[in-house]
Formats: sequence, structure tokens, C-alpha cells
Amino acid sequence: MQIVENADSKVVLIADDTQTIRAIVRASLKAIGFKEFHEVPNGVEAKQLLEAKSIDLVVCDWEMPEMNGLEVLKEMRGMERHKETPFVMLTGNANADLVNQSIQLGISGFVVKPFQPQALCEKIAHIFASPAPTKENQEKPAPVRQSHLNPR
Repeated sequence: MQIVENADSKVVLIADDTQTIRAIVRASLKAIGFKEFHEVPNGVEAKQLLEAKSIDLVVCDWEMPEMNGLEVLKEMRGMERHKETPFVMLTGNANADLVNQSIQLGISGFVVKPFQPQALCEKIAHIFASPAPTKENQEKPAPVRQSHLNPR
């Protein structure tokens, strides 16, 4: 597994209502160099922690009590210090609506449950190896060609 550069100086927030998933995420991220973790069982506590602390990476479940992962992402993007903090969503149901809403809010990636720890680590290593998205380097959708449109 690829070690994330400077991971030992980064603070990770893990938000999931299942303690076992939080433990798997923590152990996986320790394997690629992360050392400081905050763990919470719901979205409300995740939001409170984001308001109180500087966090360098959020790994958050989509379905949690009190506030879901999409709501956490939306709240986080409204915080000046966390406008560009990497956010990885864990979900057992990656439907198109969730994906589209998350992309609009600047999500960094999805990991579908059940997942292999290596897949989570690879996703996070890729996020930290890539430049932060800017208007200049964001992927633009490919233009739709006439041949791709349905004839009427």
C-alpha cells in the first residue's frame, strides 16, 4: 500500500454509526501513515467537530442518525476552513441522485460498502496525490455530440 505523504501530520474525522466500520477505517488509514483520528457516531457530532477543529480528511457514512453524510458535506462546505477539505463518502447505496448532489458539493470520492480496506486506502492516496480542484483543472463534461441525442 502507498503511504500518503505527510499523513502523520493530518487529522482525520471518521463519522459512521457502526463502530466496526470506524475501526476498519482507522486501521486502514493507519496503514498508510495517518496517526490522528476523531471518531463520531452521527452527523450532528461530525458537524460539531468540524466547527471546533481543523480537519484534513473526512471519511463519512451516507446513512447515519440525526444528520446524513450529504448533510454533513453540505454543512462542511459552508465552513470557510473546510471549503476544500477532502471528503470521502461511504455508502451501501450509491444512487445517481446521491452521486450528483455530492459532486455539486465538491465531494472527493465514494467508497461503496462493503469495501476492501485496500480500496479505501487507494482512493485516499489518490486524493492526496492529486492537486486540489480549481476552476482551471476541474474536469469538464464532454460535449454532447448530435449522434448521442435521441431522435424525436
